[in-house]
Amino acid sequence: MKGYLIEKYTDMGGAYTTGRLLQEAEKAGVDLSVVGIEDAALKNGVLFHRGKPLGKADFVINRYKYGVIKDYINSLADHGYNSLKGLNRYINKANELIDLAGGSLCFPGYILGKSGISYEEIIASVGIPFVAKGLLSSQGREVYLISKREEFEKLQKHQREEELLFQEFIGNSYGRDVRFFMAEGEVIACMERQAKEGFRANFALGGSVRAYPADERIREIGREIYKRTELKFLGVDLLFGEKDYVFCELNVTPGLEGMEKATGVNVAGKIISCIKEFSR
Repeated sequence: MKGYLIEKYTDMGGAYTTGRLLQEAEKAGVDLSVVGIEDAALKNGVLFHRGKPLGKADFVINRYKYGVIKDYINSLADHGYNSLKGLNRYINKANELIDLAGGSLCFPGYILGKSGISYEEIIASVGIPFVAKGLLSSQGREVYLISKREEFEKLQKHQREEELLFQEFIGNSYGRDVRFFMAEGEVIACMERQAKEGFRANFALGGSVRAYPADERIREIGREIYKRTELKFLGVDLLFGEKDYVFCELNVTPGLEGMEKATGVNVAGKIISCIKEFSR
């Protein structure tokens, strides 16, 4: 079985998630190679990687979210994880909220708009302080806690052309959240993240992690999200509400380091095992 792991750079074997997927693929007898978008080109309808034509594959693992070249690499494979359709839709945080509405999940109040929306309108809808998010951000980047007008005006100057998500701040979850990883709707690992400082608890920003019990409500949330999105592999972030978990966001290309180190679960091995089964 042959597969491509799509990353930004080809020489990413030293990065934790990339290295673990390659390691587990080798153990499972799967021929998995990294295709870096920076080293790929589409010439007259033919894909090249480091100057050589890119051949067919049984599957691709999508770990790069942007541009058109990744779409063409997907066309060379029979299966994509996550699927190209799901990847392209759910890299956008607004689409997550739109598609998951109407079920049992609890959501913070939100407004979607450009930075030109008035400060007063945002406060009237979601309160103060509020969270502002870029729609394509990851690892805690482009996520801001706005407590006063001056902070909002500063954001307006730097984010003029982008749509932004303005959300209700869940004070009960300040500096901590829950991240769980699921494969085909099954929650296989779960951790709590605690911020080193401030309100963003991302492991990539230095937050600490520890195993967290995946209770029945978390498993119910996982099943519902899978039913609505059909994403095979997914990281889900939840906030601690007063009465229920509050949905924060999906991550279609989640890193594995924090999760594996916090829980001891071989998430990379589970991914490769599932891919072998799905791609037959």
